[in-house]
Amino acid sequence: MRVRWLQGVAVVMALSPAMAFAQTLPTSATAASSGVHVWLDGSYRSINLPAFSLGAHTTDGTFSDLGPVQGFKPRVTGEGINGGIGFVVPDGILPAALGSNVRIGLTGAYVQADAKQTAFAVSPGPVLMWLDGTLFFGCGCEFSSELVTKYSGWRVGLNAASDIHTATVTWTPSIEIIGGSARTRQTLTQFDSSQIYVSQTRLSWTDLGLKFGLGATMPITSMLEFGVTGTIAIVHRRAHLRGNDFLDDFGGADLGTSIDTSARTWAVVPGGQVQLVFSPAPQLQIRAFGGLEWDSRVPGIVSPHFTPAQFFTFAGDPAGIGFSGQASYFAGGGFSYTFHR
Repeated sequence: MRVRWLQGVAVVMALSPAMAFAQTLPTSATAASSGVHVWLDGSYRSINLPAFSLGAHTTDGTFSDLGPVQGFKPRVTGEGINGGIGFVVPDGILPAALGSNVRIGLTGAYVQADAKQTAFAVSPGPVLMWLDGTLFFGCGCEFSSELVTKYSGWRVGLNAASDIHTATVTWTPSIEIIGGSARTRQTLTQFDSSQIYVSQTRLSWTDLGLKFGLGATMPITSMLEFGVTGTIAIVHRRAHLRGNDFLDDFGGADLGTSIDTSARTWAVVPGGQVQLVFSPAPQLQIRAFGGLEWDSRVPGIVSPHFTPAQFFTFAGDPAGIGFSGQASYFAGGGFSYTFHR
């Protein structure tokens, strides 16, 4: 008799997003009802991150801040790896009310993704603005920018699951203690006709919480199964932003600033996936899966800004940390193997 091991974990890494961790790294495995089982998955990841808008701003005749001249909506793509080891608790040790084939497992995952974006804009009233809120009159009106985003995240988990059989469907509730970290490194290079602005930021966050899951599996043939899994994680998130920037006017004058700030929040991370499991041998299962996840509080960078009164002091409010909901998508495959007792 087979058991179903359905689990995943939130980390944004989103990063966010994330983990947002933009971003959960899901897995599922099938194992025999006795012995230790191991599994390994590989996946393609598409992760949405919060909007990014540093550099020059636009103002009007009232000296109000009309927002950044250019903005980006990063979506990083890359690869993830996910694996773990688990074992089935022998019958009679735990109460029958917990279901059959109760099992415990240790899990781990890593994801790396990146993106490069370019933009061009014209501003009739540019204002140069640095990370710490310093501002000054702009010289050029045409801006060309490049944003490079690099995202990475890892997670670990301790999962417990069991099976409840009804007719041809096996229901698999699970619970997992999860923890992990994600970070986003972003480099903006913004040119105009007479100067170049460069910012380098690193936004990292750590998660700790619980994830609940419910899966349903049904056979298609004697060797093929179809499964659907839904999960929801609740995590406490700590975010930390470090950054520095500088402006070079090609004439020897330059100005550099830096920021270092932190923020905390709670995030809810629901997700779902579908999978097909092929069992060519009793001890071996091969699977293909795909799904999506939404992270309610992926960390992002809030642009510095100024009021009309601050415009004449050349000192606005600095950049900071903000949170927004972001979605990520994944598809991949893997295998699991059981070592019988």
